[in-house]
Amino acid sequence: MKATQTPSCEVTLVADRRSFLRTLGGATAAAALPGCREGAPADLWLSEAAVRPQTSPVAVQGAIEALSVMGAESVVVAEGAGHRRDNEYLLRETGIGHALRDTRTNFVDLNHDAVHETALRGRYTPLGSLYLPDTVLGADLLISLPKLKTHHWAGVTLSMKNMFGIVPGSHYGWPKNILHWAGIKESILDINATLTSLRRFAIVDGIVGMEGNGPIQGEARDVGALVFGADPVAVDATCCRLMRIDPARIDYIAEASRFLGNIESGAIDQRGEAVERLAQDFVVIDPFASVKSTAEMTGS
Repeated sequence: MKATQTPSCEVTLVADRRSFLRTLGGATAAAALPGCREGAPADLWLSEAAVRPQTSPVAVQGAIEALSVMGAESVVVAEGAGHRRDNEYLLRETGIGHALRDTRTNFVDLNHDAVHETALRGRYTPLGSLYLPDTVLGADLLISLPKLKTHHWAGVTLSMKNMFGIVPGSHYGWPKNILHWAGIKESILDINATLTSLRRFAIVDGIVGMEGNGPIQGEARDVGALVFGADPVAVDATCCRLMRIDPARIDYIAEASRFLGNIESGAIDQRGEAVERLAQDFVVIDPFASVKSTAEMTGS
């Protein structure tokens, strides 16, 4: 992708639900006008272990309520789960189903949604195009709602990696095998480059994160934070700093900063809580030991 000069952006870090709702309303007021339709891909996994690595239903319900108050015509929560494919079971066991019922919000299984072939705007993989769901392509605002987690192959999984969830398993295998064969980092870049025509937002759930052997078999880490903004690179870089990981050492985030958003702390208008107040030293597996940087806690 061609490198471009990206203006500074705003990323907000909050540590309680009330300020989350208040700040989200201000941050997205221009995007969520009456008549808009919102699509929110959530991070929907389920592990039989005590640590369940899915997005908190509190974060999902909070986002739905904020968008509704701001006048969104409709809000849809959608996901193309990569492992367990019984959505009734997933929604019930994760608690997200209760949030959807309480807010009368529809759920769309992106693994089986109608699709359109979409040319990839990046050239990181040899795929050339992807069949992407109509629910995603037709959204006026696409919100990524991932969990704050480490990842045993990508280093971290945050708002950009969460976009694997929009790729339908009915076309690309389980768990999205074709994307893995084409290269995880490369697929992250191609998918996110292709979504630049859509208005996007990210809300990363760090209420309880996951460290170690994520994204499924890691350990819980209480952080008590939510990170959100309209620049996916800046959001993911801020999340890395929360985990005391140097975002410039995560290959796909560093490459995405060339064309998609901001990675340098000086280019990010940090609002809300200070990163250093909430940052924690997340454990990573041995192959990613080099991404750790205490200095990155403050972005220096």
